[in-house]
Amino acid sequence: YEGGGNPSAYTESVLVENELKILREELEKKRAEAEELKQELSRKLPELEKEYLSKRPEQERLLKEVREKAKELLELIEKLSRNIDEAESAFMPYSNICNQLRVVVKSYHLRDLPNSLKEAQRRLRLFLETYGGREHG
Repeated sequence: YEGGGNPSAYTESVLVENELKILREELEKKRAEAEELKQELSRKLPELEKEYLSKRPEQERLLKEVREKAKELLELIEKLSRNIDEAESAFMPYSNICNQLRVVVKSYHLRDLPNSLKEAQRRLRLFLETYGGREHG
């Protein structure tokens, strides 16, 4: 500050410069910390990648097993559906004769594939279309 100027403006200017200096120093510290953290992460990366990749063979084995079970379940649902149709066909003559003789009709079979099984069938087919025979990576 040289005479004739505004002392409070000069003081404020010095304070601002000091604050800027402090902020620059803090910024440098943060940059150094960030670089250190980046290097630490870079050192960890190979081990984490190795651990991640070690899970893949088991995942593929399990996915293959799930695909096989899904196919088996789909086949069972289809067999059940055919059996329901066959039971319904066999039931009709029995039911007609019971009605003619006025005998109580005994019905022990499913009359239609339950909606939950139809939904399971649809979802299993979708699963097999999506994950059916190809390997994923």
